[in-house]
Amino acid sequence: MGADRGAGASGMTQPRTPASAAGVQEAADIQRAEETVFEPTDLQSSVRSGLGWSVVVSIVVQVSRIVSSLVLVRLLSPSDYGLASMAMVVVALVSNFQDVGFGAGLIQRRTITETDRSTVFWATAALGAFSTLILIGLSVPIADFFNEPQVRNLVIGLSFTLFIGSLGLTQGALVHRAMNFRATAVRIIVANVGATVAAIAVAAAGGGAWALIAYQLAITSLITVLLWQLAAWRPRFVFSRTSLKRFSGFGFNVLGARGLDFLQTNVDNILVGRVLGPTSLGLYTVSYNVILIPLGRLFQPISGVLFAAGSRLQDDRERLARLWIRAARGALAVILPAVLGLLVVTPDFVHVVFGSKWEDAVPVIRVLGFVTVAYGLSMLADNVLLSLDKANLVFRLRLLNTVLAIGAFVVGLQWGVVGVAASYAVVTIPMNLWRVFLANMYLGVSLPRFARSLARTVEASLGMALICWFARVGLSDGNARPWVQLVVVVATGIVVYGAWTYLRNREVVDDFVSLIARRRRKSDSAAEPGVQPAGSSN
Repeated sequence: MGADRGAGASGMTQPRTPASAAGVQEAADIQRAEETVFEPTDLQSSVRSGLGWSVVVSIVVQVSRIVSSLVLVRLLSPSDYGLASMAMVVVALVSNFQDVGFGAGLIQRRTITETDRSTVFWATAALGAFSTLILIGLSVPIADFFNEPQVRNLVIGLSFTLFIGSLGLTQGALVHRAMNFRATAVRIIVANVGATVAAIAVAAAGGGAWALIAYQLAITSLITVLLWQLAAWRPRFVFSRTSLKRFSGFGFNVLGARGLDFLQTNVDNILVGRVLGPTSLGLYTVSYNVILIPLGRLFQPISGVLFAAGSRLQDDRERLARLWIRAARGALAVILPAVLGLLVVTPDFVHVVFGSKWEDAVPVIRVLGFVTVAYGLSMLADNVLLSLDKANLVFRLRLLNTVLAIGAFVVGLQWGVVGVAASYAVVTIPMNLWRVFLANMYLGVSLPRFARSLARTVEASLGMALICWFARVGLSDGNARPWVQLVVVVATGIVVYGAWTYLRNREVVDDFVSLIARRRRKSDSAAEPGVQPAGSSN
């Protein structure tokens, strides 16, 4: 994403016989390969720890993003957001290719060598530097493409995130491989809070679109610096084509899937910016950030835990199936009520939080809300497939999805940003649900079994949304102010969903209570001198 190891033991691989004298060093490196082997209790402890830290990260990150959004949307205009988005979408496209999927390969492989680690580091660092230089050279044509001269300098400033970020990619992958989720959580929290402060400071100083660029520069720099401080591993001056080739099959499939996923989720920004202009793009971007980005990011840390654990359970399909079901159920229990609740209060939310200049974003937010749940579950499903070494299948699914989505975006442009959002929903929801179906199929999980595991979460969420809708209608008829409606309806939703879940969906409650109890026991054990928490290594 270090030599920091998670719970478990080290083992030696059998030495290979080199084909020639030139292969002696490589064979020696392979013989000294480090393989992490998790005992069942250790893996369970690591997964629970990972999920617990995922919850902490999600809460802190979302709070910091909510704070920054509340301030920035008041300080910036839709045009500012649109200009920054034009630069960010281009830089994000290039950033998808800077580690060539090798970081995921380091996590997925059972055995890696020191040569593997150092080779991946130097390769990704070189690609990061090259990507930065390419973007600087292309900054003028990019600005010309969008017919916005201001985009040139924004692209140049943002391009440095690629080189800075590349210096931490290998460190991050190794920390993730070791399932050191606490270290990962700490650096994400610190980086997000620091970047939020930087963005608000620039916006308050009248920086306009540069406030959003400052956020990206700050968060990338902080994450890279913290990774180097948290991870003990340091690269050596070693590079091996043989080592690089070991990761090429898996890495390039992950790279292809990642690139296609980017196209699917960002071609709309490019088209809207090019055809409809910065103001429309600003409205579309903020809508996307309100509904898809925050709730989608909730799934990212859970997906990371699922991928790391699943890669070690790939030969035990039933245990992986149970882990997949619990992850999907827990994630859905958070995201589904949040999405349905937001759909009910969208007009009040936009008016109170963003202001009247953003009211055109209301229908876009509502349309994209229907995408979020299916998209989040498909993120988990993709990580299950990747842990089963189905990277080629993931790539092909993303290819089909991308082709269909791009066609839908082009068609939707004639109805403005609402048409683009609606077209995206029509295409992507069935495709995302298909990926969930395939994950169940490869794990041997029947559709009735999977549906039963989610049924009560769906019931509680729909019931809560219906009650909230009636509450809002009643308040509207009484001519209540928008902020009063928002507060009352949100409070009603929290109480109703909490009570309904406690009474009717105890599996989710038990999972959450168990997670909290285990974290407390682990903290209490760690606080006692001479007591080592279960599942940890000396």
